[in-house]
Amino acid sequence: MGPPGPALEQPQDHADGVSLSAGASKTYLAETVETVEAHLRDLGRDRSTFHISAMAFGIVAPDPEPLLTAFGAMASSFPADTTAYLARGAFDTDAYRELVSAGRTLDAARILTPDAVRGMTFAATPDEIGAELERYAATGIDELAILPTAPPEMLAGAVEAIAAAPRPVSPTVSSTASQEV
Repeated sequence: MGPPGPALEQPQDHADGVSLSAGASKTYLAETVETVEAHLRDLGRDRSTFHISAMAFGIVAPDPEPLLTAFGAMASSFPADTTAYLARGAFDTDAYRELVSAGRTLDAARILTPDAVRGMTFAATPDEIGAELERYAATGIDELAILPTAPPEMLAGAVEAIAAAPRPVSPTVSSTASQEV
């Protein structure tokens, strides 16, 4: 992944945490946590003094496939370089970037299949929420902010399902009432 660069070095040098962008794959999150932790060690800082949070688009529904398909179409309008950087490991980001650069945006959008979108969002049925939380916890982040992404008539159900889900049990994850992940 390379050096963290100013966007990650400055918070580690001068602050107590960083928040990682929505649209990030679990691969990106895990690699970024490793990079941050290495830089903190280089600075002589204890990891417990630095908070790493992440945001994720939340697609939670009894049948999330139609929402994943719609999200893929919407995500194809995001800047290609940013999408490819954040979503690495979720799909063939090099092919995606090449297609967008060649002006073949419809072909690029076809790469953002429901499986690809699952790789860059918090996507689950209500019964899968606990497992999805565990996958995010395994990246090493301290907290996850889920940004529910659904038609208005489905939002309340998604929020209720997320709130009712069991929290991961992990030494790096809090399961407090504040809903930290």
